[in-house]
Amino acid sequence: MIRKYISKLIEYARKHPYRVCGPLVFGGLIFAAPRFIAPVWKDVERLENITIDWRFQARAPFDEKADDLILVGIDEDSLAKLGSWPFPRSDHGDLVKLLALSNPSVVAFDVFFPEADVKDPTNDSNFSEGLASFPKVITGAQSDSTMTNQFPGIGPTKPIPNVRGDIRRLQGGEGALWPISLIVTNSYIGFVNCDPDSKDGIRRTMPMLVRNQKQVFPSLTLQTLLLHWDVKPEQVEAELGKEIRLPTAQGIVRIPITPSGKLYINYRAKERYRLMGYFDLLENLIDHHIKDKPWPQGFPSLKGKIVMIGQTQVGLSDLGPTPIEGQSPLVLAHLNVLNNILRGDYLTVVPLERILPFWFVVAWGSLILMGQSPARTHIAVAALIIGCYVVAAFLLFAWKSIQLPLFWPVAGFFGLHAGENVMMLMDERKAKAEIKQIFGSFVSQGIMETILKNPIGLEGETKAVTVLFSDLSGFTSMCESYDPKGLVKHLNEYFEKMVHEITVTGGTLHKFIGDSVMAAWGDILPHSPEENATNAVRASLGMGRELAILNTRWKLEKRPTLGMGIGLNHGMVIAGYIGAEQRREFTVMGDPVNLAARLEGVAKQFKVGLAVSQSVRDLIGDTFVVRTLGLIQVKGKKQAVRVFEVMGEHGTGVSTVYPLKWIALYEKGFEAYLARKFKDAEECFKETLREAPEDFCSQAYIEECEEYIKDPPPEDWNGVYVMKGK
Repeated sequence: MIRKYISKLIEYARKHPYRVCGPLVFGGLIFAAPRFIAPVWKDVERLENITIDWRFQARAPFDEKADDLILVGIDEDSLAKLGSWPFPRSDHGDLVKLLALSNPSVVAFDVFFPEADVKDPTNDSNFSEGLASFPKVITGAQSDSTMTNQFPGIGPTKPIPNVRGDIRRLQGGEGALWPISLIVTNSYIGFVNCDPDSKDGIRRTMPMLVRNQKQVFPSLTLQTLLLHWDVKPEQVEAELGKEIRLPTAQGIVRIPITPSGKLYINYRAKERYRLMGYFDLLENLIDHHIKDKPWPQGFPSLKGKIVMIGQTQVGLSDLGPTPIEGQSPLVLAHLNVLNNILRGDYLTVVPLERILPFWFVVAWGSLILMGQSPARTHIAVAALIIGCYVVAAFLLFAWKSIQLPLFWPVAGFFGLHAGENVMMLMDERKAKAEIKQIFGSFVSQGIMETILKNPIGLEGETKAVTVLFSDLSGFTSMCESYDPKGLVKHLNEYFEKMVHEITVTGGTLHKFIGDSVMAAWGDILPHSPEENATNAVRASLGMGRELAILNTRWKLEKRPTLGMGIGLNHGMVIAGYIGAEQRREFTVMGDPVNLAARLEGVAKQFKVGLAVSQSVRDLIGDTFVVRTLGLIQVKGKKQAVRVFEVMGEHGTGVSTVYPLKWIALYEKGFEAYLARKFKDAEECFKETLREAPEDFCSQAYIEECEEYIKDPPPEDWNGVYVMKGK
């Protein structure tokens, strides 16, 4: 049965390759769309968030209660009886003293106190005394990018030392709003930062770790858990992008976090949390502990509970939207995270990339099975599949808190079937499309469309372009010993990778000359000279990486490996069509083109991958790791040019194996060489050679220096190296 089905798929693909590939490409673009348009079209990506909110709202009526978490709200009644917010800090101190008598597990203030009470300093003193009466009180701090200050270093709060990963990705920075010293001294500190999503203003993630300069501190929720479970900061193990591990009496608690140290918030309905008014709680504590009245039946016991204090009244500043309701107290974000961790109720977010293969298989298979079916059949089957997926997404979210991508897969699947119907219409224009496809094989699709919209006249145009020439070393000898079919396969594999690197960076592939490649940047696409030079260098480095990958595979397959040299030059050229009436081709002409071809020879002679001229070096600035090859007079040129090797790109992880200190030493040696200080230059080059024994340039300049030390050059010597060949 399976073999029959596979045979049917293969047979259909052979008969209708255009209709099989077309819808997949069309739908694939839709599947990939969020990765390209989301940064500039946030309202579109917001549609995915809307489907997530629908799932939260559909699940909310079935959420379980969280009796071990108590929310003490700054509500309307409290404001009416205690006055406007903020309340006097003496009230907070009294509340903490009374709470201590009820023996809660932790008392956490989702409030921060960065300034002293200048009107009545006794308020701060009374609050500090209250904090001192209970050893597990937390007050808030907030990271502030506009400030530069570090943790005061007093009180019980300690940073978390065991954090693996790049802490620069954590939320935070060089400064923070810390509580005043009286509060820091007698309470733990937890960061209350929780920024809204830039697309819809909803707080969907919570930082569990926050950076202050080079130290990492717990958030308000993590600090609460550390006190609740009696875990010390040095016992915490955090691995960014994976989890935070807390050793508790019940075992290791693992908190999943993103590479930036955040946890996805699995919101539960507000009604599932126990809410007490600030004034009501204060009044009942006074009645119970001071007036010896019984604890009211409507209020839960506080013993062993986590008590969090925050604003809940509409009109105060600490409110915002959640997936469940339009305006909600932001303190509930912290309460939800605590609930998630205490119950292991984590939100599992399935990345779009993981679900796409499934959708491609389903979409392609459904298209093949329906074949030439009418459009209404396509619509009915697509609606059924989409409906099943939507139901599954809602059920998995409700039962297992698994968040599947919904909007983009559904839109992509719909796009595939829409694409199939479009293909039916396009079959009628197949002949014309094939002609266009033949032309498109010479240039990238984007460049071809640019040519059609803005045709370059037959007489040509003067343009500033960056020209590339590449050539293989060892290819001639390989031709003599390699069978023709194997040689063609070898070259095609090589050219496919090289052309891809050229086209993806906006370059124009002009021609293949045997095993050589000629390309240009700026002849068609309207980019600046700096962009053209930068893109050309990136393409060249990419070509080098791709050839290295090919050589590794070829070596394993016992096939010949190849070396390559690339030359880049920038200048004014004529871009236009040349040839006879019967056949024309688009190309660039001029002296800069000739120099680029000569620089490719320089690269091979100096045994480097990429040689660039001074004009390219000036345009790329400090983006790349560069060193000087020499003052070189190429064949056919009277004037010498300074030639450089580009060894890698800064900040990409794709850079030279040589440290910048090594390159600086090499450049020092070269400048000494030009200044006729041959002994100094020799010492520098010997040092670079000791660190990099394979470096041809260092060895070559050592030999030059040794020769000139014995027999100094004439007075008119200027350090120019004259190339004998191309």
